[in-house]
Amino acid sequence: MKKHGWLVLLTIGMSLVLVFCLYVQHRSVPEENPISFLSFRVFSDETPDISEEILCWNQDDERCFVFLPSYADLNRTEVQLQESYNCKLGGVQLAHGLNCGSFSLDTDYELTGEGFAPKILQFVQSGSVATMYIDTFSGNMERIHADKSYKERASITVYSANGHVDYQGNNDSVRGRGNSSWNYDKKPYNLYLYQPASLLGMDEAAEWALIANASDNTNLRNKLIYDFADSISPHPGWVPENEYVDLFLNGEYAGLYLLSEKKESAAYKFKEKKDEFITICLNNYITKLDDPATALRLDDSIFAEIVAPSRASAAEYTRLEAYLQDMMNALPAENWNEYIDLDSFARKYLIEEIFTNTDGGEASQFYYWDPSANTLYAGPCWDYDMTLGDTTWVDWISPYCLKMQSAIWYKDLWTQEGFAEYVQNLYSSECRPLLDQLIEDFPAITKSIEKAANANFIRWTTLYKNGQDQAAMQKFLSDRVDFLNSIWIDHTEYCEISFAAQGPRGYPIVSLFVPVNSSGRLIPTPEDVGIEKEFIWYREDNDEPFDYNCVITEDLTLYNKREPVEGEAAGASSSFIIKLVILAITIIPFLFLIPILLFIEYRRNRPERRRGHE
Repeated sequence: MKKHGWLVLLTIGMSLVLVFCLYVQHRSVPEENPISFLSFRVFSDETPDISEEILCWNQDDERCFVFLPSYADLNRTEVQLQESYNCKLGGVQLAHGLNCGSFSLDTDYELTGEGFAPKILQFVQSGSVATMYIDTFSGNMERIHADKSYKERASITVYSANGHVDYQGNNDSVRGRGNSSWNYDKKPYNLYLYQPASLLGMDEAAEWALIANASDNTNLRNKLIYDFADSISPHPGWVPENEYVDLFLNGEYAGLYLLSEKKESAAYKFKEKKDEFITICLNNYITKLDDPATALRLDDSIFAEIVAPSRASAAEYTRLEAYLQDMMNALPAENWNEYIDLDSFARKYLIEEIFTNTDGGEASQFYYWDPSANTLYAGPCWDYDMTLGDTTWVDWISPYCLKMQSAIWYKDLWTQEGFAEYVQNLYSSECRPLLDQLIEDFPAITKSIEKAANANFIRWTTLYKNGQDQAAMQKFLSDRVDFLNSIWIDHTEYCEISFAAQGPRGYPIVSLFVPVNSSGRLIPTPEDVGIEKEFIWYREDNDEPFDYNCVITEDLTLYNKREPVEGEAAGASSSFIIKLVILAITIIPFLFLIPILLFIEYRRNRPERRRGHE
């Protein structure tokens, strides 16, 4: 140290200077993610004095996207770039305010610059869909996503598909909504306008719902079924008004949503015709209830609660409970139609049944009760993302089923000849022509949101990687209509095949209906419905294996059981013996080896012990 101490100190000092320089350089260069300094501003021909900022969306370390609304045009889109950054897009030097007319849609451009790794950027545009921008006062959605009940003030702007400003509000609010739908990454929201307003031509309302359709990769189910239900609506407010919107949250594209009138708002349209009115909701999970302490239990799994008025009294619950008990006692009896509005119940049954709503009769089921007339009305329609073959909450469902005939209230109503006849006549006279038209128009309906759905799919690829596509959904609907025509119009006789089994996720397997005298080969195998292939069906009536070559002449219930294949027991015994022999061969040498090693060690150490004693 005495000789070379100065060299050591100089080395340490130079190292500190180098670390300091690296730190300063790190602080002066941009982050690796270019989103932090690059965005784009879009203008509309309809309202050129108003513009919106759109952020890049980072798909991964290599790709990012700029999602443009339907009304946007790259010739009316400008670069927003912080002054300290130097970067190029596709070889074009970017500058703040640069017009993007030289770029094209759906084209990969390399984004390069100092301080970040090159990335691929692509412009993607929606089409034929309105746009909603929500800018929270905090500038982010973190607290809303952390707490569904937290409501934050926000400014909201809505543009029509052609870019006309439909609504602007600077003192509105937004918060989360939904039950199971809140668990998806693509969140649903409630909007609270400072004053009631008409959005996109819909009736004025202060509260609105943004439905995410996160479990429906077609983005069609809710809108398609609402529109169909509206065409057979028995009274105002039976179907909430709704329109598609592309949603941007604080400048970031959040996907394709369905902006909907809330069910409570829809109910008020019907309420105006009644002196006294109560809206109730049925749900099959306590977690879906607003207040489990006040909810009424209707059977082992269905609860009822009052949702309007929002703060129902104990007396109102007592009156409702007494009414529901009387009604449920009457449904199997001759005076069943004294308690319900036949027309609304029949139409609601048809909506749930035609589109195979797996929540039908169990969750998000709404009814209006008029105590003065002692009458219950079915409606409004709500929540149809789990329909038309969706298997979110069932392990298997076929278009050849009658799902709602086992649902609460409807299972008793269907035994009444007057109800069944009314439903079938209504289907034949009103629904069948509309369904034929719907099937014919299905490709055009799909095409109408194709661009918006494609952008949404890019944004939520991981969410929508599984699930039924539009073609499969259309086929399900077509097969479904053929089946209902056969059973309700042609009066073909069917047998019900019930499955006393649960699928791989523990969810129900919905009963299948097959024509009388059909081959047993129409019955799916356990493997077809997701059960392990080692299982086979057994008939519950005789505990014999189901014969796929049989002719089905009666209702059947099948259960699954694992049976050892021929020779499996002997094979298992032989396998056990073989394993035992292998184990013995492995262990016995060690049993002999241990004492031998101990003896050798003893003999080796014996002379040393003798010398020690001497």
